[in-house]
Amino acid sequence: SGIRGAPACDRKALCRALYALSDFAMVNERYISGIDINPIIVYPQSQGCRAVDALIIPRNSLDKD
Repeated sequence: SGIRGAPACDRKALCRALYALSDFAMVNERYISGIDINPIIVYPQSQGCRAVDALIIPRNSLDKD
């Protein structure tokens, strides 16, 4: 909502990104051991968000479900 005079963040964009990540993880759960995204920058309202760095760790064939 904006702190110390900063503009409000684009919460809708962050929610869309997290839902998309969740959908991706669910569809590909048998192939993925883990996902690390850090940081996610959330821009001012209506300007979106961006993952700066991401790591998708594939599931090893020896990993247990």
